[in-house]
Amino acid sequence: MNCIGNYAHWIKDEWIDYLKSNTGIQLPKEYTEDNRNTNGASAPFTDTEWDPMCVCCIKYEPSNLPFNITLPITHEGYEHEYWFIKFPCGMGQPIHQDYNKDSDSVDIKRYWMPLQDYEQGHIFIYKDTLITGYKKGDLYLYDDPDAWHTAGNFGLHTRLSLNMTYWKSI
Repeated sequence: MNCIGNYAHWIKDEWIDYLKSNTGIQLPKEYTEDNRNTNGASAPFTDTEWDPMCVCCIKYEPSNLPFNITLPITHEGYEHEYWFIKFPCGMGQPIHQDYNKDSDSVDIKRYWMPLQDYEQGHIFIYKDTLITGYKKGDLYLYDDPDAWHTAGNFGLHTRLSLNMTYWKSI
């Protein structure tokens, strides 16, 4: 996972205010095939002992946001999707791999961007590494789009992030 730049100037306070004060899709409790991204996140609760009716995080997609965004980066010829994730204090998700439709015939690029500076207790683990010390707007590129990862919040304040996936057939 590599930090490829900082886009703090791109993040709008109104997005953070909205995410902190509104509820999106409660995962996995409200997970359905309709709200699983095409080549992005899915609720990773099959073959685990996690309660499928619990709420581990809150997801916001373009369809349940009152604002539109233009992503900070583009990839010519790639389709894309994005979603915000909120971890109120005490929530976390199981280690998982993001959904990857037709992985042998699709080139996928995955990105993660925190919407605030790192705080003690904010968890993001990529492969075997706990990512700390990040700043609001740091944009990380997964070096392996199928990597195991997890996130959560055992800190004192809500944790917010943006996830972006770009894909094209090869």
